[in-house]
Amino acid sequence: MRLLLLVMNGALLPFLAGCGSEAEGPHLVPAAGELTYQGKPLEGYEVFLQPTSPEEPRAGGVTDAEGKFVLQTVGEDGAQPGDYRVYIVKQMEELAGEPGREVPMSQPAARSVLPKKYEDPDTSGLEVTIPEAGDQAIALEL
Repeated sequence: MRLLLLVMNGALLPFLAGCGSEAEGPHLVPAAGELTYQGKPLEGYEVFLQPTSPEEPRAGGVTDAEGKFVLQTVGEDGAQPGDYRVYIVKQMEELAGEPGREVPMSQPAARSVLPKKYEDPDTSGLEVTIPEAGDQAIALEL
């Protein structure tokens, strides 16, 4: 009987070895919010959350016309629970030229209304904590 159990367990091992062996991505929770400056929503800004732990991936999202953004991490909706330093940059506008036509290099870059300090997590002074349950009401009021 023992031999039969050992043989059966041995026969199942190759099938069990594959279960759960695929690498999983980071544990993500829902995370979204709103960016305003002087009480007005900002459109076309990239909001980045830089983890305080250097091994963890950052999260980011782009604001819409109402200043709302949804965070993504490694291409998936959400952010990992934890502490973050925030920085914000104006999204670069695509210089879409027609095929065969060059876009002039003198084209002005997108201009930000925000003070430059918000473009760097070390100087922005903005911090966010994402709880285990997630946070869909992150308020970045500048």
